[in-house]
Amino acid sequence: MAGLLRETEPKFGPLVGLGFGDAVRYTEWLRASAAIESHKTGRSLDEVIIARLSQPNTDERKIMGFLISPQAGPMLAAAAPDSPVQKLVAVAQVYSAQSPENRTMVEFVQAIRERMKHPPPPLPPIVVMPPTGPAVGPSPAPAGYPMFVPPPRR
Repeated sequence: MAGLLRETEPKFGPLVGLGFGDAVRYTEWLRASAAIESHKTGRSLDEVIIARLSQPNTDERKIMGFLISPQAGPMLAAAAPDSPVQKLVAVAQVYSAQSPENRTMVEFVQAIRERMKHPPPPLPPIVVMPPTGPAVGPSPAPAGYPMFVPPPRR
């Protein structure tokens, strides 16, 4: 059964963002595979899930998908400051902030934070500043060359 679950881990598409269906599908897969690992190792289900989601280079959509699930509620409510769960929430916040126009992800993060007794600090607002300084003029490179390269000194 464990081998079958390893081979059928849900994949997220190349698009940015997270759909509710993807979140449910991944959460159910994660809980099933974590239950098997928990039974084998004696670690709690929550420990296995947190360890799996805390691995380097984990897709942020997997983290967010689990954290918005009802099954994450008790874990979120009990999360202490600077706990691994709080760090996972911070990862979800940063991911959501990268696409502020995606209202679904913003609402997911708000829902996650509302279920926490000790949510991580909110991210500072993103301020887009226009470029300052002199405008860069045209390149002095000869026609057909992308940039000017001075001849080597002798």
